[in-house]
Amino acid sequence: MHSANDERPVGDDESGSVIDLFGAICDRTRDVVMSNADWAESGVRAGQYNVDVMVDLVCVQALLAAGFDLLSEETGIQRADGEGRRRGIVVVDPLDGSTNASLGLPWFATSLCWVVDGIPVASMVTNLATGERFEAIAGRGACPRGGRCRSARARARSATRSSA
Repeated sequence: MHSANDERPVGDDESGSVIDLFGAICDRTRDVVMSNADWAESGVRAGQYNVDVMVDLVCVQALLAAGFDLLSEETGIQRADGEGRRRGIVVVDPLDGSTNASLGLPWFATSLCWVVDGIPVASMVTNLATGERFEAIAGRGACPRGGRCRSARARARSATRSSA
């Protein structure tokens, strides 16, 4: 029988520090988007705005500096150098919903997920229009930032106990 800890490829402290990093990245991406006045297309690929490139740069620089390899919707796979390299890869959509943002619709986000050995370990989605943030850590469930996280397994155990 496996415990919840056996299913997690990293410890809670490491997952928590990654969530903190993701939060700092999202704060910076929000600043870039909210101060942006250039909604022209980048010319790199269809549907990509100049702000997509600027927000991607924020994510890429921070993740590589922290030792993560990454897969970005905007720029593809990038590898961290040096001895400080961390396990796994961060999958990032720097500005999901850039067309919404360009139209003034408040549904656009930065999404980040750290994957180790094929298992999503820690993730965050931040609505850049409102600042509302959701995070998830393997084995602990998903929740609004600062809210109480409970995994599906914990909710099922609680429901079983209350029905008994």
